[in-house]
Formats: sequence, structure tokens, C-alpha cells
Amino acid sequence: TCFSHVGYSLDRLPTRTRIASWTPNTVTTCLLCDAEQIWKMATVRLGYQPCLFHTWTSLIEWLRIKDSICPETLRKLTAQAVIYHIWLERNNRLNNAVNSTPQRIFKEIDRQVRNIILAREGRKKFVSLMCIWLKHS
Repeated sequence: TCFSHVGYSLDRLPTRTRIASWTPNTVTTCLLCDAEQIWKMATVRLGYQPCLFHTWTSLIEWLRIKDSICPETLRKLTAQAVIYHIWLERNNRLNNAVNSTPQRIFKEIDRQVRNIILAREGRKKFVSLMCIWLKHS
């Protein structure tokens, strides 16, 4: 049998709660707690009602819709930035015991989206994206 299976069977896998009892500086709170609030801020910025994605399928379906509210390129760009920054925050909480507020994280997302749009402003798909991104700020 596999070592991890034996550990699991004997309830000896190092969960964060168990690790926290060994190491006092371990974060025991949810690592993704603010993800919903960040997604709400992002979808509102794009002109949508606040919405959440509880599955990858729902996120992919939302990214592929054709509507007049927001171009697909901006939705994809925003989703990439949100996922990246949520995962970065998760790693900071887990490995560095550093927490940022959802507002601070969204400020970083906003800066990343603006920078990407400005770097590509000459391309056809990016011509009007900055106006749309700033429209609901």
C-alpha cells in the first residue's frame, strides 16, 4: 500500500489544523475566503450583475456567451487576472501568513487589466476595451 493511503487510514495526514498545533504561525482560516467578493467586484466592473462561479463549467459558459454588455476578450482577460490574483493570495496566505483585503486584491487586478489593455491598444480587439473597463468603475 501507498504511504499516504496508510496515513489517511490512520488519520495522520498533515492537515492545516494539525500543522497549526505543531507550528504556531500557521494560517488556519480559509485560504480562498475572499474569492466570492473579488469575483463580484470583477463582474460588476464589467457591467454585469454580481455573479459567482461555483464550477469551472459555469465560468467557461460565462466566458463564451455573446452579449452586448462586455466583449469576450475583456471577460477572458479579467477572468485570467482574477484567477491569477486569487491563487497568488491563496499562496501568500498559506506560505507567508500574509493576508490582503479583497479591495487591495481587486486594485491589483484593475492595474493588471489596465496594463494589458494599454500594452495592446493598437490591436483590433483591444481598441475600445479601456473605455468599457472604466465605464463601471
